[in-house]
Amino acid sequence: MNPVDGANVVAIVRRVRAFWASPQLAYLGPVEFAPGAQFQTDEEILDALTGNQGIFWPSLAHPAGTCAMMPEGDGGCVSHKLRVYGVSGLRVVDASVLPLIPGAALQATVYAVAEKAADLIKG
Repeated sequence: MNPVDGANVVAIVRRVRAFWASPQLAYLGPVEFAPGAQFQTDEEILDALTGNQGIFWPSLAHPAGTCAMMPEGDGGCVSHKLRVYGVSGLRVVDASVLPLIPGAALQATVYAVAEKAADLIKG
């Protein structure tokens, strides 16, 4: 797993925990199902969600982000111009360039990526 993905997953868990611990919701007595309140450190949370017994597998959703558009030093594969790092004349134009999966169907987002790619290629 890309370290950026792992950090995002842990941040989401921590934010959801804070949300449910707020005075407005805590009185409802929420019980954490996943990853489980016993997992507290970043490493424990991530392992509980993605390890061999983990329940969180991002690829079960829409496959995306396998060739993420972000800085190469952060694990990205393509630049903001959709060019593959270290390869001349190759661009990637599909859902694999999305570093984060949008909270909606991917079709419209991929259309936007394709439109931007067309503009980049035309110059």
